[in-house]
Amino acid sequence: MRLAGIICLVLALVGCGDRAAPQWVSLDGFERDPMWAHDSADDHAELTCQTNEAVEGVTALVVRAHAGSRGKVLLRKEIELDASGLDGLRMSARLVDGPGATLAVAMRGADGTWLESPPFTLSKSWQHELTWDPRTLPAWAKSAPHIDRLLLLVRPQGGDVTVALDDLRALGAWRWRSDPATLQAVQMPPAQAARNQPVALTYDVVWPVEAHAAELSKPVGAQRLMRRMVAGGAWITAPDGERWFQNGVCISIGAEAGLPRYRYAVRFTPNLTGVWIIEPGLATGAGAWQWGARGTVTVSADAAHPGAARLDASGRWFERGDGSFLWPLGMNVAWAGDYTPWLDRLQRDGCTVVRVWLCPWSNPLDVAGDLQTVNQASAASIDGLLDAAAARGLSVQLCLTYHGWFGGDWSRNPFNAAHGGPITDARDFWTDGQAREGFRKVLDYVSARWGHHPGLLAWELVNEADLAPRHADEDVVAWHAEMSAHLARIDRHRHPITTSVAEPGHLRALWRLPYLDLVNIHRYDADPRRAIAAVARDIQIAGKPGWTAEAGRDWRPAQALAERDGVYLRQALWWSWVNGLAASSWAWWWDVQVQNQDLTRHHAALSRFLAGEDPRGLELHPVSSSADGLAVGALVGSDRAWVYTADPQAAQPAVGTPSPPARQFVILGLAPGTWTVERWDPLSGSRADTQDVIIPETGLLSLSTQAGSGESAWKLRRRLPLVPGVQLPPESGR
Repeated sequence: MRLAGIICLVLALVGCGDRAAPQWVSLDGFERDPMWAHDSADDHAELTCQTNEAVEGVTALVVRAHAGSRGKVLLRKEIELDASGLDGLRMSARLVDGPGATLAVAMRGADGTWLESPPFTLSKSWQHELTWDPRTLPAWAKSAPHIDRLLLLVRPQGGDVTVALDDLRALGAWRWRSDPATLQAVQMPPAQAARNQPVALTYDVVWPVEAHAAELSKPVGAQRLMRRMVAGGAWITAPDGERWFQNGVCISIGAEAGLPRYRYAVRFTPNLTGVWIIEPGLATGAGAWQWGARGTVTVSADAAHPGAARLDASGRWFERGDGSFLWPLGMNVAWAGDYTPWLDRLQRDGCTVVRVWLCPWSNPLDVAGDLQTVNQASAASIDGLLDAAAARGLSVQLCLTYHGWFGGDWSRNPFNAAHGGPITDARDFWTDGQAREGFRKVLDYVSARWGHHPGLLAWELVNEADLAPRHADEDVVAWHAEMSAHLARIDRHRHPITTSVAEPGHLRALWRLPYLDLVNIHRYDADPRRAIAAVARDIQIAGKPGWTAEAGRDWRPAQALAERDGVYLRQALWWSWVNGLAASSWAWWWDVQVQNQDLTRHHAALSRFLAGEDPRGLELHPVSSSADGLAVGALVGSDRAWVYTADPQAAQPAVGTPSPPARQFVILGLAPGTWTVERWDPLSGSRADTQDVIIPETGLLSLSTQAGSGESAWKLRRRLPLVPGVQLPPESGR
């Protein structure tokens, strides 16, 4: 009996020794295309996979980091992880070059909770056991079941650094939450394309039936919003070696052999000639990726389009991708069953832009309040709109939400818990972590679907955000800070981003946000000159380009339609130019007023006046004055100027039309010399006369309006433009 007891004891000790060894399982080996990216456009770093630094597998991730404006570089990778049984993380890292750096590992919960390790100080030798136990954090137990992001924080110490990262491992019971998917039916785009011509790779993704069924029983909240609407994608390599990962976007859902089959497209617009390389891939659900065969597209020198609109180097004006000047002249057509007649009309009359909404009654992305899958009919309608606009030389500002979505239309909002969304109070939309996560998914979708398109002028996050219900103004500003930074990061083509407010002076803190590129302010006022001037003041305070994105006599139709001949619309257009705004004012009453009275003829007149004009690079200053029934506005530089005059009373509803006498006024600050002065008729957009005048050393020029009309316009150009140069003082003694 004693011998048996000894044998049992020996066996027990052997078993204890086996159980004592911890099992660290690879979470990320940083192999090939590890899917790490900058978390923010403010992060300054270059990421490469290098074989010479690998301590496990084939490659390690090498990060050349610059402190930038935030003093750190934040790297991110999207995942779906149940980490509730995770006991620790461990990775290898070293400082390759530079004065010094620290490294921290972090995770983000799907509820927005941030979970970060203490910083590790890196050395020039590999440190193989940088270990962190996240269970020590108070929020871990709540957030661990739904981790949606891995993050690495590199903080350079004293200058630029290069660090190498490899072999991230996890200890304990954890599992990938991603559905086990397979990549099928990959179809490459045509082998030949023209420059600035959108191209698309398509593929199918199939999930098992049980995984699809589980999707339908997901709990309410952000997890069910935009399920599988963005999946997989492709690495795109440009002829100059630039490389990025472009997300795939769901364009249809079908079924085959009892399995749901999701069709995706990877869309991009090549802007360089040469061979582009495309490598499709899909996360398989186990932390790994399934990669398809490479394909290529050869892009010719022929240009299918001038290129998407962008801000010029000064940040004040727009230009096209080919470098030509663009002043977005146009109007609102926020909703229309068929946009084609409007696009034809705007093209005919020299316009370059149209503003369109996504809203519950026009091209909603949800299906009857459900945003689990996207309304493909609506999305296809916007596809067609962008194609049609680009074919006509027009761009579209796409407004993604409107203030009524959180007010009168709250019952139709997919973020409402009544539709399975995460919140019951619309005011929580700005602050709730799940709601913010859900809207980031919306941005992921719209960016992947339309961000490539040369017909897109700008993204508008919210129409009249200042009118939306909220607990505090700061909540709306913080939401815009997060969403604009996210959109700037994921939109590879970096279209300008804006939002809008209903009145000058409202939520001015929005315009201080770094990723809101444009100021959009609405103004309804009986006096068009006063309306544009109020918007111009806010734009000047903001120090960013902007314009009056909705303009009219009144936001109520009866008052707006009291003015019947389009004088208000015409004056608002011309005042926008001489106030130096980056775009024209955009009329609101496109259907009941502009269409019925054919008022785009006023756009045509201004378009003819501006043909060939290019204010970029000029030191221009808007000036204005008014007295005795005459208002004067001018955009003045030393050797260029544009002038517009009007009678403010002419824009008021009246039985008779004012007939003022000829009036004289003076323009100041022009460089002395010979100038060409062209007088134009703002009603017809035709040149009335041209003369050369000599401006004396005083820099004064006297102009006169015509009797019977206070509305006139002028172009002033110095015959010999001033050219920057160097003037040396005379040599002494000679």
